[in-house]
Amino acid sequence: MTNKTLKELAFLRDLYIDADWTVRFTELIDEKTVFEKDKRLLYLNAGTGGHVIDLASRVSADTDVVAVCEDEHVMNIAEHKAKAVNSKVVFRDGLDGSERFEAVIADGTLTRPDEIGSLVRTTAASATEGGKIILVAISAGSFGEIFSILWEALENEGLGDHGAAERLITDLPLVSDMEDAAANAGLTEVTCNTNVKEFDYDDGRAFVSSPLIESFFLPSWLDGIDEELQGGVRDALAKLIDSECEGLTFRFSVKATILTGRRI
Repeated sequence: MTNKTLKELAFLRDLYIDADWTVRFTELIDEKTVFEKDKRLLYLNAGTGGHVIDLASRVSADTDVVAVCEDEHVMNIAEHKAKAVNSKVVFRDGLDGSERFEAVIADGTLTRPDEIGSLVRTTAASATEGGKIILVAISAGSFGEIFSILWEALENEGLGDHGAAERLITDLPLVSDMEDAAANAGLTEVTCNTNVKEFDYDDGRAFVSSPLIESFFLPSWLDGIDEELQGGVRDALAKLIDSECEGLTFRFSVKATILTGRRI
């Protein structure tokens, strides 16, 4: 488990995660964004605000933009950013379930796989009748290069029976799972498009010690494993990566699925 506080994680997210991870997926959202006539726009999981602030500068001047951040520490950074550029975005650390928006965007790329269905439902429920939604999430087939090595690392550490690697593979939602969740949430005109994004690291140690992996993914991937044993798994993972790459950079890929639709 990470020993970082929520405040420390918020600073890491702003300094590293938004630039190394989030921006690759917000580019996909921008390709689907046509909000000129919408009067109210909601952005769920807005992080430290970079993308929603940029988006707000490009929509109609009379469009109200509301952004919900994951916690108060992330929101505090986002509010300071908005104030610095006189942005009109209104940031919140929670969602008022009574409000409805003509357009809703949701970033699920850091959402736990088992919570994607819930995020789809929340996104749909936040839209007005006929309202548009755009949601991006990491789908099945992602992290395959990591999970195969992680399985071997767990075996080497005597933790092969734990089932962590198998769980990580099966927990990632299929595109069909996302489509079913959207239909069940009352969305129509549902489309899903998947894009592959690749990430490179110099070696195994650079991979396991990077803020993205060390503080945002490994704690989830190793969830349920005794904290005293996790250090050994991390070391084994780094060594196996170096062994397999033989001096070359380590590359892994993720499949980002963009789901769009309208609320019935």
